[in-house]
Amino acid sequence: MIKKFFILIYFACLFISKAQNLGDLDTSFGNNGVTEYYIGGGNTSSLWKGFSGEKLTVLPDNRFFYTGSTHWGCSGSTDWGDILARFTKDGSPDLEFNNQQSYYFDYKGYYNVITLCKDGKYLVETSKGFQKMDINANFDENFGIDGAAEDVAGYSFYDFKELSDGSFIIIGNKYDVYRNYFPVIYKYTSNGILDTSFGNNGIVFFNDKKNWVFDKVEVTTIGDIFIVGGKPVDPNDNSSTRMQSLIVHKLNKFGEPINTFGQNGYYISNIYKYQNYYYNEVFCHLDGDGLIISGDGYSTLLPSSKKIYMLKIQDNGLASNFSNGFKNIPLYMSCDDVFFHNNKLYIFGTGPTSQVFLTVRFDLNGNLDNNYNNNLGYVQFPGYNLGLGNADISIQDGKLLFGQQFSFTVCAQSNQKTAIRRFYFDEASLSSDEINLSKSIKLFPNPASDVIKIKTENKTSEITLLANDGRKIPLKQHYENGHFILDISQLSKGVYYLDILFKNERVKKSFIKK
Repeated sequence: MIKKFFILIYFACLFISKAQNLGDLDTSFGNNGVTEYYIGGGNTSSLWKGFSGEKLTVLPDNRFFYTGSTHWGCSGSTDWGDILARFTKDGSPDLEFNNQQSYYFDYKGYYNVITLCKDGKYLVETSKGFQKMDINANFDENFGIDGAAEDVAGYSFYDFKELSDGSFIIIGNKYDVYRNYFPVIYKYTSNGILDTSFGNNGIVFFNDKKNWVFDKVEVTTIGDIFIVGGKPVDPNDNSSTRMQSLIVHKLNKFGEPINTFGQNGYYISNIYKYQNYYYNEVFCHLDGDGLIISGDGYSTLLPSSKKIYMLKIQDNGLASNFSNGFKNIPLYMSCDDVFFHNNKLYIFGTGPTSQVFLTVRFDLNGNLDNNYNNNLGYVQFPGYNLGLGNADISIQDGKLLFGQQFSFTVCAQSNQKTAIRRFYFDEASLSSDEINLSKSIKLFPNPASDVIKIKTENKTSEITLLANDGRKIPLKQHYENGHFILDISQLSKGVYYLDILFKNERVKKSFIKK
């Protein structure tokens, strides 16, 4: 009897020890929690070695793309090629991709930001320009001219957004011979041809905005365009890093300033930011009645005053019901990424050292959630193997997918690998029953054009429709013959998510509106 008692105590302790906490590594991912990915596989005779990961993109079925570069020979400083790799949902190289190779290679080219479009294809930047491809990287030769969007020579790319009709806005900058640069906006039709109804034959060039920079773009449901960027404190400062005032510019769908917004279409903040050629620290999200902007900023021109800020901009300026301004984060961190999840706003960034990463959480009124993670106010994630600071994240099945470059030695010379890990970062991801609940839910048809049906053995208390960026969308639904019937007929084409709340559990499902 005593023996049985101690056996029960042992298994109870074992069960408790395996309970997950926020910030824990998901050991079901990769090889005991990590996938170390690089080209060459340790074969010293292979010409191409290493992998410097750049951008993660999670697919609707939780597989994911990772773009980056690899290098020739032993040295990472010689020749290079770019990689478009695909992984299974559990972090293994996807051997169904490109004839069991798991990646595509482009010599001295590049693969950049990948976004799922409303037509179910992916927009990707390559050495040929912007192209569209399917999930297996088959490029659409009918897109643009010879398979690539009509070329606009001399313009660098900073950000883009797709509109409800499948057209897309791109913002960038053009440099002159003196290294001054000027912002530009151009618009493509859904077929990859410049939209001549926009600006001057598809382009709006701001030749009176010397050394202004446009960083981010958002587009409303009626086609109005918000541009977030910076106005230089010194217009003649064309150094690689300079101080700027945060600005918001609003235009209509034809590229014309909306003069009723701010001052002649511009809102100029009293927050300053540094601008770098190679990256920006500004993030923005539309939230129904306004634009939420966040990033690293300064209250003065002194670099030592750097803090994370958050603003909400409406037609008449700052939203009065939003907590605008600098935030008192519990632990020092930079703002490296911002995302919506479960109707909350999260900031991800590097902590006090390059080996510590953090998430903090806000409600949609800009208030810091000090109760997050048992009143700690943040969740902490360790860096990997003395990894480099450049990391990228995405949300995969309610968990934080985290890619980070780190150095390794091959042929006695340095190169890079990329470590991919998955972490628990919010309370819903900790549920031990979530996987079983998710499997019990039948959602069909998918893709769908008019209605989605949900069949489940569990009684549902609430179903919320979310856009691809986490925003709530009004949803008509009713119960009929053992199914929940969801009316999606008014939605634009694209990927959406259903947040399904049971009595004690929450499950998320994705579908495509065709």
